[in-house]
Amino acid sequence: MINPQEILQKIEGEVLSSPPAPPRSNTAESIRGILSALVQWVTENDFTPEHEWDGTRIRFLRADGVAGPWIELKGTKGDIPEHVWVGSSVSFQNPDGTFDLPINLKGDKGDKGVKFRGAWQPNTFYAADDVVTFSGSTYRRLADGISGSSLTLANYEVLAQGGSVAGERTITPEKTTFVGVGRNIFNKIDPNNQPDKYVLWNTGKLANNSTYIASHFMPVPAGGNIAVPSITQTAFYSGPNEDSYISGVNSGGSSKTFPIPAGAAYMRMSILKSQVDTWMVVVGTVLPEQYQGFYILNGVDFSDLFLITRMIAENAIISSKLADFAVVAEKLGIGSVVADRIAKAAVLPEMASFLKTGKQKFNINHPDNKPDTYVGPDTKGATNPNTSYNSTHFIPVSAITHYPSFKHQIAYYDLNRNYISGETNTRTDQAITPPAGAEWARFSVSKAAWATFMVSEGNASAPWESFYYEFNGIRVSVSDAAIITAKLADLAVSTAKIALKAITTDRIADNAVTPFQTNFILESVGKQKFNKATVEAGMYQNETGFRGGNAGYALSAFIKVEVGKTYTGKGSNNGFRYVTYFNASQQWVGGVKDAGQQFTPPAGVAFVKITIYTVDLDSFMLVLGNAAAPWEVYTTVYDLVMADKPLRATALSESLYADIAKYIKENQVLDSPVQGGDFSIAPKYYWPVGKEFNLYTENTLLNYDLWKGHVDLSVSGISGAVQTGRSLKCKPTADGTYNISGSFLNAKFDVAFNIVSQIRAVELINTNPVVVQIVGDSYTRRGTFIEQLMAMIPQGVTFVGIRDSANSNPSVRCEGRGGWTLVQYVTLSKVWYSPFVHPLEGSYLYMGNTEFWIKANQGLPDSVGQGYDYNWFNVKGQFNTSTGYPLAPRANDVMYDNAQAKFFYWDGSAWLEIAESTLNFGVSYAKYRQAWNIPAVHIIHLLLGTNDFAGATMSTFAGLYASFKTRYDSLIASIKAALPGVKIVIGIPVSSGRQGCDGVGTTERRKRVFKSLHNALIADYANREGENLYIADYHSTVDRVYGYGKSYSKPFEEYTGTETLTLTAQQTEAYTSDTVHINKDGFAQMGLQFMGIVQALRP
Repeated sequence: MINPQEILQKIEGEVLSSPPAPPRSNTAESIRGILSALVQWVTENDFTPEHEWDGTRIRFLRADGVAGPWIELKGTKGDIPEHVWVGSSVSFQNPDGTFDLPINLKGDKGDKGVKFRGAWQPNTFYAADDVVTFSGSTYRRLADGISGSSLTLANYEVLAQGGSVAGERTITPEKTTFVGVGRNIFNKIDPNNQPDKYVLWNTGKLANNSTYIASHFMPVPAGGNIAVPSITQTAFYSGPNEDSYISGVNSGGSSKTFPIPAGAAYMRMSILKSQVDTWMVVVGTVLPEQYQGFYILNGVDFSDLFLITRMIAENAIISSKLADFAVVAEKLGIGSVVADRIAKAAVLPEMASFLKTGKQKFNINHPDNKPDTYVGPDTKGATNPNTSYNSTHFIPVSAITHYPSFKHQIAYYDLNRNYISGETNTRTDQAITPPAGAEWARFSVSKAAWATFMVSEGNASAPWESFYYEFNGIRVSVSDAAIITAKLADLAVSTAKIALKAITTDRIADNAVTPFQTNFILESVGKQKFNKATVEAGMYQNETGFRGGNAGYALSAFIKVEVGKTYTGKGSNNGFRYVTYFNASQQWVGGVKDAGQQFTPPAGVAFVKITIYTVDLDSFMLVLGNAAAPWEVYTTVYDLVMADKPLRATALSESLYADIAKYIKENQVLDSPVQGGDFSIAPKYYWPVGKEFNLYTENTLLNYDLWKGHVDLSVSGISGAVQTGRSLKCKPTADGTYNISGSFLNAKFDVAFNIVSQIRAVELINTNPVVVQIVGDSYTRRGTFIEQLMAMIPQGVTFVGIRDSANSNPSVRCEGRGGWTLVQYVTLSKVWYSPFVHPLEGSYLYMGNTEFWIKANQGLPDSVGQGYDYNWFNVKGQFNTSTGYPLAPRANDVMYDNAQAKFFYWDGSAWLEIAESTLNFGVSYAKYRQAWNIPAVHIIHLLLGTNDFAGATMSTFAGLYASFKTRYDSLIASIKAALPGVKIVIGIPVSSGRQGCDGVGTTERRKRVFKSLHNALIADYANREGENLYIADYHSTVDRVYGYGKSYSKPFEEYTGTETLTLTAQQTEAYTSDTVHINKDGFAQMGLQFMGIVQALRP
């Protein structure tokens, strides 16, 4: 800055440096020179005075450094002149009342932008300039159309070329939205918050008030509710502006919730400045217990968007951090699964169409229906205005589509919905034949016929019915169909999801099971390749693929051919009229006209259709080779290709099956079984000292009849141990660990693999206090397996639960429910009471439903109305016998009222209704303990699966077990979260008696399924004692002969026993009477292992 003193000094310097003054006539010139020098000096230097800004105010600093007064540069707001709009033009009113000429404010049209649509999807409509990603690259759609089953590059422009794989872990735009909006819709850092203002509830306007801020416009759903810390002046609007004010809520009152009026889309609220940092506005009726900000980063509350931005920047994945070990396209290319590698075997949409429409193909509620328009040949497929008609949505059409007509017009479109042709129909009933290439049709329908319009496939009229979907044959609503479609999309198997775990040739080449190794029966055609029985008489198809009618021709069905091989065909009079070529997908690719008597399929051809003359139909012979052959009948033959002397048959007859079975039986070579499949045992068995241990060979095998005699077992350190053929039998006499070892022998009795396990013998001397909980089905409800423990060392043992065991002596507290599955323990029920299912929101505790506790207090017999589900509750006295509500409810206890079909919670003085969605039910062992005052547990014994897999087959087991394990893991995780140090015992259920002895398919199926469950539980939960997870393998240690109850029957009614020496059980035959539960002796064996593991884990 240059101050005035510097200017004076500069003038004085210029004057003193000038020569003596010339005559008067030159004085002006001298002054001009001095001023010119001064101007130049000022120009070359910064003459901007020192100053300060405060918003729109400015003040200057004097030479002595003192600031001058503030000067406000912002003028008062002017009035908006009167004006009128005409389109994009505006005209302003003059003072005399006239209007100026309109001024057009519309600018030149900009270039069309693009729209990002995310990852490319098959069978989806894309508009021109839509941008998609696929396999790591980015594409722009060139024209409107529907995508096919694979991306066609001709329809797209490549915007960015990526690698060949866009895998499950690829970072794409749709996967990188980390920052989201939480439940709190008030953003305290929104620039539209107005400090020193508050909202007038009765006008929606703002007024001055230095203790408040007026919030930004917050979007809200009409008809919902708002929850706040306290009610302050609030206004609702239909739009984000004051002029759209609807109504408001005044301050005051104790309520913290209020309804959103109809028509409201936004709200503003007055908020005290002192409360801004902790203020929450939540859609609903319940505020979160802890403060939540407006922004959420990966599910965690963050109030400062700038902090989030900085954290992302600091933790960004950049090439310098990944370079050495980054997964890039070059490293994935060779072993990855990409579209061109799975195309031939891909699961295409048409192969997976579980969701189908009913007979009616016209959906009257489809969003693409166009009212007050018509479509047809004269509109070239476009919809034109017409108030007498409506145009349907695009309807898929097949070769013949039938519909009732009321003078309709029709337009046909190809797969990409490009118009092909159309027609006009004036009759009342018409069957239409879409032209070649047509995949879609739209119909013009008079409004009078709109409600009864019917489109169905076939050439016969069908009665009207409404539009609906079928899912695997089950009728579902349109809304349910949308849910199913979305769910199937989520679960769809896509290239991206299987890339990392795909089975590729390079991974299985050495030991791969290929089709050639598994084709035991090979189907082939005999010498004659032409099947007269499948021809279309009076039809032909020429070399261009065109199909037509002609009584002089006959058209064959598809005939499979080999590329490069010559085929010869001839009838009594002629050879081929046409040979039409098709690819492996049976799509037309070419053909030959007047081919004579021979053709050779070129590359890309997998099938042909031949057109012959009708006069040759009974004599035509088609063979592989260059020479014609005498006519013979068309036959299909079946060969057993694995045989040394191939078996051949002309039909899949019982005799061929018998020959195959005989061959396999005589020539089978039994490979070594896989441990965990044919054979498995637990890695450790806890057993009480002085009690006999039995490990039953039959119980360890999936197929006992096949592998009995192939298991050798022994145990070290225990005298008198013996393998009887039925079991490894021993009795540990001292505390310690004893090693089980042995071998599994293959079909040639060579060692297939070694067997290793342990017996952990436990002394019965520990009487330290221990809290035990047993959870399960009818085995736990009976509770008989606890009797050994309670008879031997009951001191210090406490069982906990809200039920009592029904059959044990003594009865103990438990969580056992007859007939229950794991699903019932982890799913909310409004009929039964699932003890571990509670609201995950807030401090709510679910105490059950009213109807359940009424029945529980009635004491129904176990055999009546599933009384065993209502009896045996030691907490039933806490509920009113008439209403089913708790007698002494706590704040936030929740009940489901069956009579009203609603949830209610106790607010301390009354039961208030609450929405199920607000409660957000889930598994919470911590809230189960809180609800019922369950003390800290040392050991939890889970015995589940008996009912979960009762109806399973070997085919369905894998899918059922995957769901079972997911639920099991969620329950275990909830228990460990509530009790980090608890020991969890996974009990493996017993089977269903001896294999092959009862001769009942259901029983044999159960035995194999439960052995599969045994294998799976060991594979997933054994060897995890470091995580406090332990295995109790009851399946292998309960006698299948004598551990199950027996019933007896005479061999036949007239049997007298004359062939026996005495009238004993020899006169009768025994069978297992209960294939689900073991008998008293079986429970005693089970109880030994239970006692051993409790003693081992006891504090």
